[in-house]
Amino acid sequence: MQNSSSPFELTPQPQASSNPGLGRVAAPARVLHTLLNQELTGCLRISRLNQALPSWSAYIAQGQVQFATGADPRGDRLAYLLQRSHRQILPPKMRQQQVTKSPYHYLHQCWQAQQLSLKELRSLLRLFTQEALVHLLSMTQGRVLFERGATPDPLLISLDLAELVEPLEQQIGQWQVLNERGIFPHGRLSLLRSSNFNEQFRAPLQAISRSPNPIEPQSLLAGQPSLYGIAAQLNSDLLPIAQLMDQAVNLGYLRWQASPMPTKKRNRATIACLDPSQAVQRQVRHTLEPLGYRVIGITHPQQALSILVKERPNLILIDGTLA
Repeated sequence: MQNSSSPFELTPQPQASSNPGLGRVAAPARVLHTLLNQELTGCLRISRLNQALPSWSAYIAQGQVQFATGADPRGDRLAYLLQRSHRQILPPKMRQQQVTKSPYHYLHQCWQAQQLSLKELRSLLRLFTQEALVHLLSMTQGRVLFERGATPDPLLISLDLAELVEPLEQQIGQWQVLNERGIFPHGRLSLLRSSNFNEQFRAPLQAISRSPNPIEPQSLLAGQPSLYGIAAQLNSDLLPIAQLMDQAVNLGYLRWQASPMPTKKRNRATIACLDPSQAVQRQVRHTLEPLGYRVIGITHPQQALSILVKERPNLILIDGTLA
């Protein structure tokens, strides 16, 4: 993903546009609508308050959604979204964590390797986008960050938000109810009373499963899986899984694993790259970010001084012609 300027946080005010601030909002969906209406270009990231759960992101430009996705530290979401119709491109388990840092690029690579047609690629990007929007729009509060100028590279889809969301409105409402109960797709479960769970939930799970194998409810909970992980095992939709697991928790058969509070991140070395070439910016970012460095891209010299004073990078890479 390209990033032509440093990020800034938004705190939307009621009936007003966003202003720089702490980024805590009561209605993250309103921020997305505001940015689309203003036809801004960039990436909106929304994370939950006081929880170390993965965040959701939406890339937008000129009033359109270019892609939406969610952080996926263990690869559960990728497996869930690909296992039903495109299992053949699902990477080995050992590579899933690396791939899920950039599913957009991974799917693009699959197309380049002729594992997908262009139509299939765009269909999958739309699927990933819609699934992410369900969870992004169901959030009733969160912390937002908008990165101006960040866009998917290469640009492969551009979609209308209303058209994307219209068939999802019922799902969004149901997930809002689940979210208020503390139930999220990355939430992890452990067994408390295995015999009761096996007895009462074997038939309901079998009824919603598309897996050809018989269901052993207890085995689904091995390793304390997330809801995404359970849905992938059953080849089933995520929402009915979440609702069934909520019932089992209420009966005392299962327990949600406590979500750890976010810890203060270790300070990472910051490197600023001052270069007008987007290709150079991408190369620097792709080279240094996997090594743990924070990269700030600056493409316009007139922006450099204010950004460098604010960010105080440990190292500055500069195009010799600009020096």
